[in-house]
Amino acid sequence: MIPAKIAAGDTLAARIDSPDHPAPTWTATLAIVNASAQQTATSTADGTTHVFSADTSAWAAGDYSYQLSVSDGSDRFTIQTGSIEVTPNFESGAADGRSHVKRTLDIIEAEIERRATGSKESYSLPSGRSLTLTPMPDLLALKSEYERKYRDEQNADRLAQGLGNRNRIRTRRFQATY
Repeated sequence: MIPAKIAAGDTLAARIDSPDHPAPTWTATLAIVNASAQQTATSTADGTTHVFSADTSAWAAGDYSYQLSVSDGSDRFTIQTGSIEVTPNFESGAADGRSHVKRTLDIIEAEIERRATGSKESYSLPSGRSLTLTPMPDLLALKSEYERKYRDEQNADRLAQGLGNRNRIRTRRFQATY
């Protein structure tokens, strides 16, 4: 199975069983692409299982699409497609572990804090041009939207770790005794 998430620098290891296209009669190829890169890996055979092992140390963090195909030298079939999220390699020291949603929320909060000191929402420049910043009510609405998205991300992470959803309220029923 191709993993849905992997950290850059980890070895992408996968074992694929395809009864209709067994190794070594068929060779499997895994093509992984995003807007700026393309990676390919060819399987080795372990009995009738296709085995992949790919070094991801040069992969940039981001979302990738993949296509798994098999070929016997004359026929080629795509047997699986999907997506992989490559997360940053924290050991490299250059990674920002925050998600897009968290980074955006932090930027919005910083702008609201900056504006709280009394800065203007519009400026006129000497060249005759003017600059109008996002109105405070719009920033507050964006903040609320990104706070919700961030809570959703946190809940998804908690569920993936088996910790449960923070939005669930648990109650107990008590029998009143008189």
